This record gives sequence, structure tokens and C-alpha cells, in this order.
Amino acid sequence: MLVRDLAKLSGTALLADAFILVGLVYIFGSEIAIVSSRGIADVKMFNPRDFSLFIGTAVFSFEGIGLVSKWSSFHIAIDSENRCWSGYSYH
Repeated sequence: MLVRDLAKLSGTALLADAFILVGLVYIFGSEIAIVSSRGIADVKMFNPRDFSLFIGTAVFSFEGIGLVSKWSSFHIAIDSENRCWSGYSYH
């Protein structure tokens, strides 16, 4: 189902932001608890054992950004012209 007016999703986006905030508070709280009980670990500048995991995470994180930015700019162009991509008016 396509939603033509992205403003209709603002409530859902607000709920998603709340869940993200709860997750961040949980992660930072647990990390602070671990650091306070175990102390700061010895951190290496480069880990050759898990290097490919870093590359995979970086690629996965940034592949969707290009799609989202193109999709939102497409909708901005539609709204500025006041018609859909096929040329028919949807108002």
C-alpha cells in the first residue's frame, strides 16, 4: 500500500522514535553498568579477526540512505508540482 501524503505517517514515526529512545536508554544504561562493574577494557585500534564484520555493517547501514533520500525528494517534487508522477492530478 502506498501512502501519497507522508504527513499521515507522522504518528507512526513518533511511535518509532519513542521505541528508538527506549532502546538507546536501555543500551546506554546496560553499557554504563558493565563499565562500572568491570572497568574500561583494552581497546585495539584494529581488529583483524572481525574486520569483515565492520565492512558488512558499514555497507548495510549506508545502502538504504540513498534510497530514502531519493524517495523523499521524489515526493517533494510531486507535491511541488501538485500532481502525481503519471501527470494525473490526485487532489
